Amino acid sequence: MNDRNDQPGAKRRATAHFHGRPPQAVFKASQPLRRRPSALRSPVTWGALAVLIGISVYLFSGTRTVPVSVPEEAPPLAQTTGGQEKPAKEGNGRAGDSARAIIADIRAGGRSYDLEKLYTQAGQFLADQRLADAHLLYFFAARTGHAASAFVLAEMFDPNYFTKDTSLLGRPDPVQASKWYQNAANNGYAQAGERLKQLKQWVVKRASTGDPEARRLLLGLR
Repeated sequence: MNDRNDQPGAKRRATAHFHGRPPQAVFKASQPLRRRPSALRSPVTWGALAVLIGISVYLFSGTRTVPVSVPEEAPPLAQTTGGQEKPAKEGNGRAGDSARAIIADIRAGGRSYDLEKLYTQAGQFLADQRLADAHLLYFFAARTGHAASAFVLAEMFDPNYFTKDTSLLGRPDPVQASKWYQNAANNGYAQAGERLKQLKQWVVKRASTGDPEARRLLLGLR
């Protein structure tokens, strides 16, 4: 027999495939790897993060010149209760579809739009516990310079004011709170400056207990 004829795959080498780690929380970006429980491993928290990422991608993909057209009757959407998403009782809509419809109407037009109307509609969504819709409209208005919308976004993340009834996440996020309070302050919202001071006090208190995440955050707060 001619041993030059190798059997198929006899000398084939296995190739290791490396997969990226899941994104870490803002505070843990520079933390040494340690095996410890993390709230970010919760399916509910990852689902909420996915919604927020989708919101950011959706909003940053379009233009900003538009009129507001609020649907007279919003389709049934997923409702949020106790930090967990559950399907709407009727219809097959996705969480945030009503806000997406409003923004689509805005982008389809060619006239200016009323940020106050968006802010009011977002407030109604929030009152109805339609958190994805509320976040979409607040974010859309805030990034176009609406200070009050930025302030509400900041409050949703602020550990001093955080409640699961007004946030897509299962825990506060001081980094996002600081970001949006600063945005609101830059656009003339006077109360935002005081909230930034309160937030810094909260971080200082946590850092004094030895919390490594709070210590890192403190370096980034003004």
